[in-house]
Amino acid sequence: MNTTDLNEIVDAQRLQARIDESQELTALQQAAGAADAGLAAIRAVKAQVEAAEADLARRANEAHRRLQRALRG
Repeated sequence: MNTTDLNEIVDAQRLQARIDESQELTALQQAAGAADAGLAAIRAVKAQVEAAEADLARRANEAHRRLQRALRG
């Protein structure tokens, strides 16, 4: 085996390492994107829950006021 063969082997291994790193980075980027999308969905649901809680609190307060008025009058 001569130096040229060894250099070609090393170059091929380096190229494969870059490909592997690239595939790993691509997979990590896809996973990060999926995590971001999941987090956005969770935040949207959280906002809906908070809005529903606020609406229920308003309705409960109004019902309480009506009950108090009915008991007084």
